[in-house]
Amino acid sequence: ITQVLYSGTQENLIKQQLILGIGGVKLFAKLGMTPSVYHINEGRPAFAHWQLIRMFMDDHGMSYDEAREAAIAKTVYTNHTLVAAGNQSYPPELIKMYSEYYANKMGISNDTLIESGIEENGQFSVTRFALNTSRKANGVSSLHTDLSKQLWPQYNWVNVTNGVHRGTWQAPDIQKNLHSDE
Repeated sequence: ITQVLYSGTQENLIKQQLILGIGGVKLFAKLGMTPSVYHINEGRPAFAHWQLIRMFMDDHGMSYDEAREAAIAKTVYTNHTLVAAGNQSYPPELIKMYSEYYANKMGISNDTLIESGIEENGQFSVTRFALNTSRKANGVSSLHTDLSKQLWPQYNWVNVTNGVHRGTWQAPDIQKNLHSDE
């Protein structure tokens, strides 16, 4: 399922997203790392939310509601595209095939676990799920953020413009050559 990213069947896309999100949180734990913030880049790793809830419930004895709020407090979301292809939606029955294990472990219903991603049309939106399970959202330019606020006005949007800081990302030899008078 990882040989081709962002394409394939809906089920393969969901599996990729599950591995990225849940596997990412598990990898940090295995490495002994405790991030202060988890960054959900696009919706793709959004299922990290389920693993964060489990972690808070298992490690800190929190209730589902307490763990859900703790997971939200540690998560920020970046949306990179407003086109539909970058904001996937799936039939909830397909999501439930994979969420049932987590719902059972958390002692909640499958519907409760996925409700944060359900849109008005009944589909599970990964973008809506990411927005509803993050404390803050950002666009990648001023215009993008403004358009995101129009599409999803109920969320806490900020602007973070993509860019590179030359002083830390550019090799010293290149910096020297760019700034020489030769």
